Amino acid sequence: MLHLTGGEPSIYPDFPELCDLLSQDHYLSVNSNLTHPSINSFAERVHPSRVHYVNAGLHPTERSRHSGYSQFIRHADLLRKKGFPLFVSLVATPDVLARFEDKKREAFFPVSAFPKDKDDFAVVHDASSNFLRRKDVWKRITNNNVPQQLHRAGDGTMTEFPLRVVSTSPVDSKNSASVQYCDLLAGLTARHFSPLTEGDERDFMNEVIAAGLKELTYNGVRPATVFPERIPPKRLTGPDAVDRMTEIIFGEHNGPRDKS
Repeated sequence: MLHLTGGEPSIYPDFPELCDLLSQDHYLSVNSNLTHPSINSFAERVHPSRVHYVNAGLHPTERSRHSGYSQFIRHADLLRKKGFPLFVSLVATPDVLARFEDKKREAFFPVSAFPKDKDDFAVVHDASSNFLRRKDVWKRITNNNVPQQLHRAGDGTMTEFPLRVVSTSPVDSKNSASVQYCDLLAGLTARHFSPLTEGDERDFMNEVIAAGLKELTYNGVRPATVFPERIPPKRLTGPDAVDRMTEIIFGEHNGPRDKS
C-alpha cells in the first residue's frame, strides 16, 4: 500500500491522474485537507475499492477564516457518496473539544476523538470459557509488536494499532456489575438480530432500541458497498480487510501460533 501525504498532496500537479495510475497496481491511503478542486477529479477517476482510507484533516478555525469549511464539507460528502472509506481528524483546540459532542451529532460521517495516552485501556472481561478459548488471538491482537498502522473496521471507522491495552484481567460476572451490564447488552443485541424474534418480543426489542440501544455500534468484516466498474469485474490484487487482520494476528511479529 502507498500512503500519500504532505504538505497537501492534492495540490500536486495532475494529482488525480497520478492516483489513478498508482491505483492500478497498488492500494492507496491519502491524507488531505479536502479543499483543493482536484478532489472532484480524484473521486471520479480513482475506484474506491483501491483506497484503504482517506484521512481528512480539519482545522475548523482555519477553515472558517479562509472560507474553506463549505468546500471541505462538499468534498467529504462527495467521497462518502462515492464509497470511499473516509474519516476526519480534528485539530483538537480547546474550542473544538468544548463543542465536540455537538459537532459529532451534526456530522454525516463518523467522527471520533482518540486520546494519545499509550496507557488507555485496562481490559476486564468475564472469566468465561468463550474468552479463554480465544486467549491466543486476543494476546496477538494486543501485542505491542504489531506494526503501527490504521486498520479499517467493518463500519468504516479506523482502529489504530498497536492497541493501547496495558492489561487484561478476568473477573467472575457475579462480582462485577459492569460485566453483567455488558452481558445484558450482548444478549439483547443477539435477540434483536435473531429471525425467531417476533410478536411481543419484537415489539419489546423495538422499544429497547428506541430507548438507546441504537446508539451502540460494533465492528465486523462486511462486503464493500461499491459496485464493479465492469462485467466481469476486474480482478483485484493485494490484501483485503481479512488479509490485513490476519497479518495483525499471525504476522511474523507475533511468532509461532500457540497450539495449546
